[in-house]
Amino acid sequence: MSHGASRRLSPSAAWVIAALALVALLKVYLASQLGLFQDEAFYWLESRFLAPSYSDIPPLTAWAVRAGTGLLGGDYLGVRLFFLLAGCSTPLLMYWIARPLVGAQDAWKAAGLVLALPLMIGVGPLAVADSLLVAIGLAFMGAFERATRTGAIQFWLLSGLLVALGFLCHYRFAPLALAGALYLLFTTAGREHLRGPGPWLCAMIGLLGLAPVLWFNAVHHQQALSYQFLERHPWAFDSKGFVFMFRQVLLVTPLLFGFLVLAWMNLARGARNGNDRYCLLWWFATLGAGVYFLLSPFMGHGYANYHWPLVGYLPLLVVAPRMLGSAPAWLSRSTVALAAVASVALALMLLMQAHTNQLWQRAPGLVFPLNSNFVGWREMADRAFVLEQVLGTDLVIGDHYGVAAHLMYHGAPRAYTIDGAKARSDGRALQFRIWSLDEQALAGHEGESALVVFLAAERGKHRPQRRYETLSRLCRLFGSVQTSDRLALWGGVKVFEYFHAQELGAGPARDCPQ
Repeated sequence: MSHGASRRLSPSAAWVIAALALVALLKVYLASQLGLFQDEAFYWLESRFLAPSYSDIPPLTAWAVRAGTGLLGGDYLGVRLFFLLAGCSTPLLMYWIARPLVGAQDAWKAAGLVLALPLMIGVGPLAVADSLLVAIGLAFMGAFERATRTGAIQFWLLSGLLVALGFLCHYRFAPLALAGALYLLFTTAGREHLRGPGPWLCAMIGLLGLAPVLWFNAVHHQQALSYQFLERHPWAFDSKGFVFMFRQVLLVTPLLFGFLVLAWMNLARGARNGNDRYCLLWWFATLGAGVYFLLSPFMGHGYANYHWPLVGYLPLLVVAPRMLGSAPAWLSRSTVALAAVASVALALMLLMQAHTNQLWQRAPGLVFPLNSNFVGWREMADRAFVLEQVLGTDLVIGDHYGVAAHLMYHGAPRAYTIDGAKARSDGRALQFRIWSLDEQALAGHEGESALVVFLAAERGKHRPQRRYETLSRLCRLFGSVQTSDRLALWGGVKVFEYFHAQELGAGPARDCPQ
């Protein structure tokens, strides 16, 4: 074989690289077109107030948003730049992990399965911590695998750096770090490494990533940790939690989920038979995904937690190509095809979401936002700024933190929030108090007037009790509150109400709206 021929890409590599290029272009387009949803607007706001840590999650997400907007400006693509880079890197990181374990051919197939996994479509186009967490988690697994296989000090140092980044990214990096620690403690090969300096250097560097989080919690009476590990979840058995498991089967697609279960069993069998590499991958998969299955009946179900086990599925993809290869050809092809079709369907849904406004104009009454959290914020802010000029108000207030964050993203110098319940339920009330943007901070503006923006309905659902509570709070603060305008989008899918509030501190209001 000639030297040129030996360097020619295999068919598997060529297909994966072509698919990666297409997926990367799709994610770049989505990142530049999808409006920011509520969490992204809040992370953008955090990036305007750089700090060692924050009340909801560690600081890396806000730091990444700040770096991206510093390079590309404050538009959608700037906010999402580093999340996009992280999301697009995951198939290549999978290849890097898998190649020394299963060979180049199966490593490319594992990278292709990353692209086919439906849950991966959302990794990259959105400025959320999980886009960083998946990439950092994969990189850590690859570095730790090399460190424990070769003993090379550079891989131990790299592992420590990635652990530190993981802790700076999210509390949910902890299962991966714990998996590495348990491997070192409970396997013969792992304990051999503890006799050298590598694991200890890794641990010392990695624990530095906890310093900002621990400092923040020490200063603020452990409120962030209390929210994440005590208040966020009921920690009481609820059979509804088993829905989480069925949802995972559907999101991964039933056939591929079945092969992942077989891959996990294969890793366990290999570990029992003395395959140290299979043992390491088993620890990562079991802790990375299994902890959420185990705790699902005890976790809160009002949160979008469907993506939490994703990083634990990825080590299973290392051996999944071998499992697929040993299955009947029709079954393996059907498995990959079904997953790919599901991924394409999700991508098309995101594309439709990105073009809700244009589609609505072409077919009013027929096309609605698939997720109203992404849309309507720019229209809300534009209307607010016009009313602010007409009414000559001093302050702008959002009824809850998502409205306030979007008002600031779209140009308001400052926007306050008066609905502490929503912020508390999402672990963000403390952050608005730190920034002096909550109801308490309004005490320093006695006698001033405000434009108050209220999210009255979302997904077509009105919340009369919440409206009553918010207006009651507003009327206790101001001497006069009058309805100013109403903005209904997509036939009432999303509705905003605007109030002109005057004489702050002179409440209760003489004329409270009903």
